[in-house]
Amino acid sequence: MVSEIKESTLLQENQALREQLEEYKELIESIRTGQVDALAISKNGQPNILTLESTDFIYRVLVESMAESALNITETGLILYANTAFENLLGMSNASVIGYDLESLIDPLFRESFKKLFKAAFSGTSKGETILLYEGRRIPVYVSFSSLFPRFSGIGIIITDLSEKKNQEKILTSYKDRLSEKEEELILAEVSHLRKAKEKLEEHAKNIEAKNNELVNTNIELSSFTYIASHDLKEPLRKIRMLSEYILEKQGKDFSPEVLRHFSSITSAIGYMQELIAGLLSYSSINNNQLKLVDTDLNEIIKEVKSNLEAVIAERGVKIESGELPVLKIISIPFIQLFSNLISNAVKYSRKDVPPVIAISAKKMQSDEIETEILLSADSYWAITVQDNGIGFEQKYQHKIFELFQRLHEKDVFSGTGIGLAICNKIVQNHNGFITAFGEPGVGARFTVYLPVEEIKNLPE
Repeated sequence: MVSEIKESTLLQENQALREQLEEYKELIESIRTGQVDALAISKNGQPNILTLESTDFIYRVLVESMAESALNITETGLILYANTAFENLLGMSNASVIGYDLESLIDPLFRESFKKLFKAAFSGTSKGETILLYEGRRIPVYVSFSSLFPRFSGIGIIITDLSEKKNQEKILTSYKDRLSEKEEELILAEVSHLRKAKEKLEEHAKNIEAKNNELVNTNIELSSFTYIASHDLKEPLRKIRMLSEYILEKQGKDFSPEVLRHFSSITSAIGYMQELIAGLLSYSSINNNQLKLVDTDLNEIIKEVKSNLEAVIAERGVKIESGELPVLKIISIPFIQLFSNLISNAVKYSRKDVPPVIAISAKKMQSDEIETEILLSADSYWAITVQDNGIGFEQKYQHKIFELFQRLHEKDVFSGTGIGLAICNKIVQNHNGFITAFGEPGVGARFTVYLPVEEIKNLPE
């Protein structure tokens, strides 16, 4: 009878733990997808409120309320986001704007100069004047590009309508032609008016610069929020795991097989969530500003990675073939993680009963030799390739595998959190490069890291 009461009590406690675990799963999913603007976390018995009101919420309100047009475009120039001001400027609906090629909206006479401004944006910021052309309307504008790398993929643009300024310039020209015909009093009045107009334009330009700075600071706060939220979720998970292990240790011998299976599910779910949070923290912590670029021999990096993975290489009979690799001006620690992730990925997705073979090579390529949708900012690149003979993947997933939390297989088939390749992508972007993937089911996968040659020292022949 006592044993039945204990079992009933433990089953109730187990159910409560499962419900709490589901709540934390939903919370992490909401953070990941951006579905919540605030969340509450219990810490030391006290509720703590983490809110996006000061970051993402303010960012959205600020951008949508701006008098200037604000855009977010891909590296190839496709519009991903446009605020209301840009829609009003062109007279287009939001549905029409999204996915539009920005270059196609530029007057053909100004497209070459626009391309130069766009290309320069990949190195930081660029500014200049151009002409928009839509449905026969020519709109003079001032464009300010800001690269969102490495924190985000894409380019941010602020567009200011210069129609009023150009009209003022025309008026000024006209007035100059007529100055000799006007009386002195009228001239002074007109000059005063033009001076005020100039002051307003200068003030307007300062406001644009201030808003740009606000956007940059907001993006930094958004990046840090993921780290803070993930860090604070680690403690309740640790307590749940500790309590589960304590119950199993003290009462496990009295549990039925069904209860033991439930506890096994809890432990497995907690372990996965802890891996997920650890991956989030690792992804959020990648930052080029913390370390300096130094000349680094990639051959030594590969040796260290082999040493770190020695146990799994021996266990799986992995053969790693590495050619002569260049000396790069990089941050070494992230590149150790980069190659560790790529090699571990190749071992994880190897074919059953086929010993994994991984080939690592490097070659110099001109930008016009590289097949990519990305707008290249350098004339030449070093292509470092990691190729395996594993299960491969469908080529239609070549972009998806680099996205955060994306998986091509169920967890019960291949373990993992879907963060490893996203980290690789971020590391390469932080070094002004990019990474591509090619896969063939049943044959293998090939990952190629492209880095600008001008960042490289002491190159081998």
